[in-house]
Amino acid sequence: MGPEYMLEAARMRAQELGINVAILASSVSDIEAHAVGEMLAYMAQEIEVYDRPFKKPCMLLCGGELLVTFGKESGKGGRNQEFALSAAPRIEDTGSIVVASADSDGTDGPTDAAGGIVDNDTMRRTRDAGIDVYEELSEHNSYQVLTELGDTITTGAQGTNVQDLRLVYIGK
Repeated sequence: MGPEYMLEAARMRAQELGINVAILASSVSDIEAHAVGEMLAYMAQEIEVYDRPFKKPCMLLCGGELLVTFGKESGKGGRNQEFALSAAPRIEDTGSIVVASADSDGTDGPTDAAGGIVDNDTMRRTRDAGIDVYEELSEHNSYQVLTELGDTITTGAQGTNVQDLRLVYIGK
């Protein structure tokens, strides 16, 4: 069973809820998580503002396993948490965009979280908490930020791995 099974289940549920849904790719892998988070946030803005290439409400789905390349940084987090947090600055001034990502095995990097979720209010909440998102991202410290906000996705170990599930929801 591969990522197609997971993506198809998510697609079917979105359709049941009356949401236009598009599976962008079953396996976006080996690309830096922050770059993909920012890119999908830009795509979400295009949909929110111009209703293209999809009509709102809409959900974009993709699977795969992204990268977080560490150097001398000492932060804690994983590719799903970094993907989500990287989208937060771009969607700050939007009306109804939510970005989430989780690993199907229930663990993301060296953390107890499977992933994270952000929305248009995440940046305000980080500022209110005295958190510099840009600094934390530069240190790959997404886990600390999302944990402090209560925005990690925690499922516990699942005993299976069909890659990661990334979702971008654009409301009306």
